Amino acid sequence: MNLECEEWIPIGTKLALITKKYFGVLTQSFKHLEIERNYSVLLFLDHEKIPVSQQCIADYFKVDKTQMVRIVDNLTGLGLITKTQNTKNRREYLVSLTEKATSIIPEMKSTIQSLNQKIFSGFSEQNKNEFCQMLIKLSMNLDLEPAVSMNMELNPFKQ
Repeated sequence: MNLECEEWIPIGTKLALITKKYFGVLTQSFKHLEIERNYSVLLFLDHEKIPVSQQCIADYFKVDKTQMVRIVDNLTGLGLITKTQNTKNRREYLVSLTEKATSIIPEMKSTIQSLNQKIFSGFSEQNKNEFCQMLIKLSMNLDLEPAVSMNMELNPFKQ
C-alpha cells in the first residue's frame, strides 16, 4: 500500500486499510484466547466498570441495533459477557463482563500495548502525541461537514 497523501484516494480509505492491518495482527495475537472479533466491546466494558446498556455500547461504537444484537450474541456465546434486563427500564438490557472475560483482559491490554509500541517504532513521544491530536482534529473537521452523524469519541464515557 502506497501511504503517500495522494489526493485521488480518500484519506479514509488509507485509514481503513491501516485499521484492517492493525486488527489483523491483533486478531492473530488473540487467537489463543478464542476471540476473533468484538474485543473492543470487552475493553469498553472493562473501562466503564459498571454494566452498561446495549444502546450505550451501540452509540459509542456507532453501530445499529441489529449489529449490536449480533455482537452481544457472539460475546455471550463465547461466555465473555452476560446481559440482564434493567430493573428500572424493562425494555433495556445491561451488559457486563463475565469472570472469564475479566481474566483475559489483562493479557489483551498487554498485547495491545505491545503492538502499539511496535507500530509506533521510530516515533518520538511528541510524534505519538501529535498523531493522536491530528486524529482528533481530523474528526472535528469532519464534524463540521454535512454528513450522516459519525462523531468519534476517543475516550469512553460514563453512562
